[in-house]
Amino acid sequence: MKKPSHFLLYSISTFLFLTGTVYAQDAVKADPQHYKVEMENDFVRVLRITYGPGEQSTVHEHPKGVAVFLTDYNVEFSLPTGEVIPATGKKGQVIWSDGEKHQPTNKGTTPLEVIQVELKNAKTPVFDLETAKTEIKERNREFIKFIKDKDAAQLANLYTSDGQFMGNNMRSSSGKEAIQETFQNFLNNGIAKVELEMLNLWGDEKMVVTEDAWKIFLEDGTQVDQGKAIVIWKKEDGTWKMFRDIINSDLPVPSPN
Repeated sequence: MKKPSHFLLYSISTFLFLTGTVYAQDAVKADPQHYKVEMENDFVRVLRITYGPGEQSTVHEHPKGVAVFLTDYNVEFSLPTGEVIPATGKKGQVIWSDGEKHQPTNKGTTPLEVIQVELKNAKTPVFDLETAKTEIKERNREFIKFIKDKDAAQLANLYTSDGQFMGNNMRSSSGKEAIQETFQNFLNNGIAKVELEMLNLWGDEKMVVTEDAWKIFLEDGTQVDQGKAIVIWKKEDGTWKMFRDIINSDLPVPSPN
């Protein structure tokens, strides 16, 4: 595998830094007002979480675990990426968490109470870049198939819920609905086949970046475009999906004349 250019490595490193996590503490140490330890042993730590109406925590971190909501809830989670995720639900809900860094705010007008069971000493699967490469190549094969099948909905499902398709000479398509509409327009305009080649791959268990080459064809086999892409992949529901799909054509911009 050839080495990536210094510029490409710098660009990728900058992106991952900007979208990465900031330093965060254990929840109990960072915010003892809202997080109390109910019990703890070698296997779990059980927290009681209480927020008054409108109260906000500091940025903190949780390991994998289960949250049991003792009240109805209306909360927002601010992530280190700058994204704000709203969440609402009913008393009695039980939710699994893979662990994350966040800053919660109780947006409700009533107190919030949660029991959170945090797992301890859980073995973290060893990340294998070759396995990720195999899985992402399978996603690319699915992409090629869905283009052939003219299935814009399935194409959109290859992207994360907060994914973006950043096409050539066009505005970014953000979210699955917009991405589906974009691909439907491509298919309606005669795009019938794509070829994809993965040139390079870097990353870890949180994000993987691929450098790809692509070609686009019409129904009669005419090649109408070719270019390169940088794709940033994240896992969603246990599957590698496209978080940012940035493509650029090799063809010159048409002359205005």
